Amino acid sequence: MQLGGKWFVMILVSVLIGLFGIPKFGFTANFDQLFNEAQQQKNPDRQIELYTKALHAWKPTDGNAKKAKALYFRAVAYTHKPQVDKVISDCNESIKLNPDDWEVYMTRGSALRIKGELDKAIQDFSTAIRLNPQSADIYYWRALTYARMEDADRVIDDCGKAIEINPDKWEYYVTRGTAFLKKLENEKAIEDLTAAIRLNPKSPEAYQFRGEAYEKAGQQTKAQEDYSKAKALGLK
Repeated sequence: MQLGGKWFVMILVSVLIGLFGIPKFGFTANFDQLFNEAQQQKNPDRQIELYTKALHAWKPTDGNAKKAKALYFRAVAYTHKPQVDKVISDCNESIKLNPDDWEVYMTRGSALRIKGELDKAIQDFSTAIRLNPQSADIYYWRALTYARMEDADRVIDDCGKAIEINPDKWEYYVTRGTAFLKKLENEKAIEDLTAAIRLNPKSPEAYQFRGEAYEKAGQQTKAQEDYSKAKALGLK
């Protein structure tokens, strides 16, 4: 009877494990486990959930640098929602813990730009540039912000610096070309927009703006050709 009782218990345990899995008595994931799991996710909601759990699990012994990174990556996840105020809030907290991470300033600057707080966005992009002067994209995003402020000269300067660092991105040439167009420097605009088309011949915007430059330069035939090309590529 005693042996039969043991078999009964073993069978019962096997059934319970099959139904509910192996119980994890007192197991709590630590910061590193949750952070690493979040890094492997692609869904922003899941990323936010896991980074939040990681931050709750954070202990002073984990170090401020890790907490700052978790806040930054959660901010990046919020950009996909988009929840701009939460992006800014997490970046603020991350900067308090680590004021030398250029990516955090760039992310916060982009969020501030979306909110229309352009002067603050410029400050953040400028700080990011000071911390990482070899990033072409920071110059480009600051140029886009200056474009919203209608400061064509600074757009041209920043795009020029971006192009010096990375001459292979067509967007830089389009943005500088449109700034030249605003200043009625049509030949320079045509040169930049031609470079953009060479790098991306399927950009309807580049053809459209070059058409405008040709038209202002009195080259009507070339202007109409570019307008037709822009329309054929889907420009409305």
